[in-house]
Amino acid sequence: RCHGASCEGRDPGAMLCGRQPATLRSEPVAGGRRVDVRYSGACSSAWARVSGSRVGDRISIAGPSRPQQSARARDAFDTSGYVFTPMTPAGPRTALRACLRPVRGRAVCLTATPAGR
Repeated sequence: RCHGASCEGRDPGAMLCGRQPATLRSEPVAGGRRVDVRYSGACSSAWARVSGSRVGDRISIAGPSRPQQSARARDAFDTSGYVFTPMTPAGPRTALRACLRPVRGRAVCLTATPAGR
């Protein structure tokens, strides 16, 4: 439903980009949380997600020369599953930076890059 720049700020599930995405990086972080950087080659886009979040935690992702996309855990429903960002365009070799900013504690940032063709 979208590709590259047309995916900017969109929901990966609604755009069907969440079907069989690659997990570029997955790291456990403080407080039982896990941060993942996900990528859809079919959509040429990426997003970040966090599990085990607490209400108020914020997850974000950004690529070069692109606005940061972010989402916040708003309630118990959000904290019971994944909170994920809207997508940012990303092609092979695009440097991505995902950050978790917990409501308490220090921010944790991960970098990831989709493999080149």
